[in-house]
Amino acid sequence: MDNNFITRQEHEEFARRQDEENKRQNHRITTLEEMVKQVNSLTVSVERMAINMENMLEVLKKQGERIGALEEEPDISHEQIELSVNVKNLLESIKRQGERIGRLEMAPVESGRQVKSAIVTAVISSVVGAVVGAVLMLM
Repeated sequence: MDNNFITRQEHEEFARRQDEENKRQNHRITTLEEMVKQVNSLTVSVERMAINMENMLEVLKKQGERIGALEEEPDISHEQIELSVNVKNLLESIKRQGERIGRLEMAPVESGRQVKSAIVTAVISSVVGAVVGAVLMLM
């Protein structure tokens, strides 16, 4: 029967080793708990980042659409500028023709043929200017 029992010293050594093992295991558990908290925090951050990226993608799509619309506008504005310049040139041409006609009316005329020729030239120039302006506008 003596063989079944352990001595007090053996028991204390066993208890001491058990306490050390418990401390070591508790330390490992504490470390693992901290790591789990960090992983959870990282997971939440990744989820937030994914949501933010989805939102940014939507914003970028909308900006792309707006930029596309803005890129189309300059073509219209360019055509409007060309039309405005053509109309201005046409009006200046008509004004010059009017001034020429005015000078012809004020100056003594040597012959009716010259007046008729000047008027026909003025009318033809105005018509040609209008046609050229219209053609340029259509381009």
